[in-house]
Amino acid sequence: MVDVWAFVKDAAKGAGSILTAWRRWGQEDRTEIEKTYRDELSVLQDELNDAESDEEKARIGAEIKRVRDELRSFHRARRELLLSKSLVQRMTPKGAITAGEASLPQAEREVLGAAASVVARLDPPETAEAHFLQGNTFYTVGDYEKALQEYNRSLELRPDHPYTLNNRGVTLDDLKRHDEALADHNRALELRSDDPTVLNNRGNSLQQLRRYEEALADHNRALELSPDDPRTLNNRGATLRHLQRYDEALADYNRALELWPDDPTIINNRGVTLNSRQRYDEALAEFNRSLELRPDHATTLGNRGTTLARLKRYGEALADHNRAVELLPDDPRQVYKRARTLSLMGRLEESLEQLRDAISREPECRQMARDEEDFENLRSDPALGPEFQRLVSEPGR
Repeated sequence: MVDVWAFVKDAAKGAGSILTAWRRWGQEDRTEIEKTYRDELSVLQDELNDAESDEEKARIGAEIKRVRDELRSFHRARRELLLSKSLVQRMTPKGAITAGEASLPQAEREVLGAAASVVARLDPPETAEAHFLQGNTFYTVGDYEKALQEYNRSLELRPDHPYTLNNRGVTLDDLKRHDEALADHNRALELRSDDPTVLNNRGNSLQQLRRYEEALADHNRALELSPDDPRTLNNRGATLRHLQRYDEALADYNRALELWPDDPTIINNRGVTLNSRQRYDEALAEFNRSLELRPDHATTLGNRGTTLARLKRYGEALADHNRAVELLPDDPRQVYKRARTLSLMGRLEESLEQLRDAISREPECRQMARDEEDFENLRSDPALGPEFQRLVSEPGR
């Protein structure tokens, strides 16, 4: 039996010649192409049998080898495409995607991503449905830009499909384009009112926009329609945490983990809530458990670093923050968390430099830093305190 995962991973590494061969034949009928090759080989074999000189035999033999090599490449490409399609079809969500979807392990995402790239190049989608499913595949592997391109193409061909609008909205949220995401979810609900998946996703968009009461209303309605959806419970837990209703948030996370016991995202979120309640040892245990399941998740590493700093384990905290920034170099929130820990450690010049970097890339960090207790060492320093105050004050003041 063929090991699909291993084959696709290996084939993707050396697919250049295969792809070249496949493109040569375009979208013509593959069965007819194979017959043409075999007919050509038959003719060449007859010519070889009739050849009289060694020079003519050598020339025909070389031609036979070339045709056989091309036919072998054709078969290899067809096998790669069939195996890749099988894997993509097996692993790709078929309908609406939900914010908070359980993610595949990293190794499986890599293999699925390789298979999706093979399918996209060898047999590019043409219909709205094919672009929709291709978008779902790229979303599943975390390639949100490619997912967005596929959903856009699908909506050009089928403008009012509610689940494509929904899935594009989820993707836009992951790309931090929350206003556009909200518009997609609103349109999807006009087409399919009271759909619990879309309601949950709109609630997530509203939460990202800090419209927490509206978000809670959507999450509540979604759970009325689908009471035991762990993704909605997880997202409502996050909204309740932002509303500082921590016990209710923990209850939602606990229920979600009864349904999905080993989901690292929900475990991480429960740790964040315990951290907010200053239950640092419990929070640390949650982050450790989440990282056992997904070792290089930058957000969880940053959160664990924050908890370790609260426990005054500064060296370990800084190591986590450094690793989180290394994994997510474009995320200013991870830089901001590192700046807080550096302030607690008394490394004030470094803290100020990191904070300046975070604010330059995400101005919201300015407001976050203004009343942050972890910056007290920096705030009260005679030499650097005035610069800190200028940095966190409103622009123009």
